[in-house]
Amino acid sequence: MFGFPVPYSNELLYSTIARAGVHDGETSPKQLLDLIFENRHVIATIDLPSHIQSVATQYPESLGLDAVELIKKHTLWPIYAPFIPNERRVAIERWM
Repeated sequence: MFGFPVPYSNELLYSTIARAGVHDGETSPKQLLDLIFENRHVIATIDLPSHIQSVATQYPESLGLDAVELIKKHTLWPIYAPFIPNERRVAIERWM
């Protein structure tokens, strides 16, 4: 997708993906999922999204928006993480 929007400060990825659909003129949520994730079976979730690497590949490396950075700054993971044992935390971050 050309011109994928950069997340605003404290904006969730869910909102950024929705803005991408608006900017691209996508009226079908399934087509938007197919365009971004190349998979129509991805389930959009607000708090702990998966397939974040697919979103990270939409950005040039110069922006520094890799999957880890997106997880830390644009999901609710930082709120959940302190309450989860370290072993489980690593597994969840890998899943996201």
